[in-house]
Amino acid sequence: MLPALATIIRRRRLEQNLSLEKFAKLLGVTLEFLSDLESGEIDIQVSELYEIAASLNTSCGELTEQAELLTEAKEFRQYRMRRKLTTLKQISTLQRQQRSLKNQLERIEQQRKNLIASDQAAYPSAHDRRFVLQAMEKRLTLVKQLQEEQDRFMLRYLANRETHARNIVTPYLVARG
Repeated sequence: MLPALATIIRRRRLEQNLSLEKFAKLLGVTLEFLSDLESGEIDIQVSELYEIAASLNTSCGELTEQAELLTEAKEFRQYRMRRKLTTLKQISTLQRQQRSLKNQLERIEQQRKNLIASDQAAYPSAHDRRFVLQAMEKRLTLVKQLQEEQDRFMLRYLANRETHARNIVTPYLVARG
């Protein structure tokens, strides 16, 4: 039997305040059979499902439809968890990269300051100093661009997460409710 269908049967029984014993008597089955049925350990025939549905004052179609919705909800939660884990890994990677970029930025900035403050003997010609400074400025600009790109990614991620919640999760919960 599908675990989702077993769960729906159990929920419906509890909604009607039927104990396991009372429901077993109503169906004319053993307590052990009903317990196994509600735990999803055994399969039942369609005729038994119709009998259970009638005992719960519902239809067989409604029980199976609710079971499908429950299965979809579980799959949706699993999908969302996988997405969240993937995103958390991406964020963790981005944070490490940002720390690395920040350290590079600080090193480059310090090298630049040291170069400016250094004795002209280290770089005999102004041309050499200017060339090194330009290379450092380009590197500094590149690191800043990478950091800005990561910041934009984080903002896009947060906006997409909010949009996702608004467009998918909310209608799903409304439809389910």
